Amino acid sequence: MRRTMSIMHPVSKLMLPHFRYTLNINTNARADLIKEGGIIEKCFSPGAYAMRLTSAAYGEKWRFRLQALPEDLKHRRIMDKQDKLCFTDYPYAEDGLDLWEAYQEYFKDYLQLYYKTKIDITGDKELQNWWTEVKVRQHPVCSM
Repeated sequence: MRRTMSIMHPVSKLMLPHFRYTLNINTNARADLIKEGGIIEKCFSPGAYAMRLTSAAYGEKWRFRLQALPEDLKHRRIMDKQDKLCFTDYPYAEDGLDLWEAYQEYFKDYLQLYYKTKIDITGDKELQNWWTEVKVRQHPVCSM
């Protein structure tokens, strides 16, 4: 994000708390957890090549849009197409959807301060450059 967007950009200010430690966490995970011969491979997989096979299969099926909680719950058949939970006692889904809704409302209200129309969004070169980088450089095989 910092390559394409000013630190003063409103979206940058909005996203920074969410990205703050992501790089450090991912670097440590690659160094210790998911590397060849790492903790995950030693403790949770059937062998030396399982991580490679799993990564290849996961890479073909992973979709950015399915990472949103409501879409994930629908995909796993925990929530139906009418957004009704299929279980009466599933705190992760119940609490998660409450948080999801609160975040959605907050982000929408915040972004509407800066973007009144779709033209404002498409005309923001920094935002467009960042989103292009997300699609092309970070998740090139994903369907958005």
